[in-house]
Amino acid sequence: SPDVLNRCVEDLACLGMDCEIIDALPFALSRAVQFIDPTVSNGPVAALDWGAGHPSFVVVNEDGPILTRSLRGCGLGTAIDQIQTQLSIDEMECAQLLTTCGIQAAGKVTSRIAEQIGRNIADSLDQLIDQLQRTLAFADQRGVKPKHIWLFGCGGTIAGMDQALSAQLDIEVRNWQLAPEQLARPLASLPAHAIFGAAVGFSLLNRNA
Repeated sequence: SPDVLNRCVEDLACLGMDCEIIDALPFALSRAVQFIDPTVSNGPVAALDWGAGHPSFVVVNEDGPILTRSLRGCGLGTAIDQIQTQLSIDEMECAQLLTTCGIQAAGKVTSRIAEQIGRNIADSLDQLIDQLQRTLAFADQRGVKPKHIWLFGCGGTIAGMDQALSAQLDIEVRNWQLAPEQLARPLASLPAHAIFGAAVGFSLLNRNA
């Protein structure tokens, strides 16, 4: 709200700092979507930042965010902690499993491990789908239902998650991904860009200023 923003500016002024710009996650996600998706000029699309805490859902058009909602109770933090504990792995090993195996068996990862990951994620996934279905219905009533959804955060690094969400929501879900020409050569082989998509959006503030 304006009151909160004004207090932030006043507090910073008391510390001897001038506040020129205040940014927020919905605007960062909006810029990250606009950076890779030229179709946003033809109608609204959405961004879903699904990480350890409360996921953020933002409907975006060419002017920026037009609807935003925090989805409570369906973060991935607890599920990731359970996976690490049950499989006796650390955070980096868990990230590797989610990227290479995800919610379906793939490659050299056994189906037993894939099923374990799926069971741990199931509750968060079910709650997320329920909240997204209601949010999409509300967006449809407002005439701003998105054509597709870009998936950010840890959720966007889980193999097969985009297809699983697409099937449940009856709307295409895509993992946020930079095009090869948008990446410096040392970063071209990164397997999952979605984890730093919001950070890219924040960095684009200066580019667009």
